[in-house]
Amino acid sequence: MHIRLSLYCCTYCVLFSSDIYTTLCLSMLLILLQWFYGLSKIEKVHLEPFQFCVSCKKMTPQHYLHCLECKRCVPVEHVHTIVGCMSEFSKKRYTTLLYILYTYIMVILLLWSVVIPYYMLLIVIHSFAIYSTFKEKNINTKFVF
Repeated sequence: MHIRLSLYCCTYCVLFSSDIYTTLCLSMLLILLQWFYGLSKIEKVHLEPFQFCVSCKKMTPQHYLHCLECKRCVPVEHVHTIVGCMSEFSKKRYTTLLYILYTYIMVILLLWSVVIPYYMLLIVIHSFAIYSTFKEKNINTKFVF
């Protein structure tokens, strides 16, 4: 999902390439999104007692659970999000930046739709993208104990 979100934002970078300020701001937000995603995927090395995970058939630390969505073992404090399992703080940081990015794109589309009327179609497409990205589902119950 993260790759699709990144490609979606890159599409708008290309679309707004005639406006240098907009493209620069959107590119910087996209780079920041990549940075936050990378930070959320960093895992520390564990030298703790291990247990055998039946689902992924390997040894994992004792405080790990198997996520059925990601198909891998993650720490207990991690929650499953639209881009995979990450800590609660990383989830808040990533989704807040996504909200900022989508809001910025929507404002620019609204401003450009005054000049170029066919951008109204892009507003509808962008609204659908926002809805499909952030629609809620109960994903925290998909762990095997």
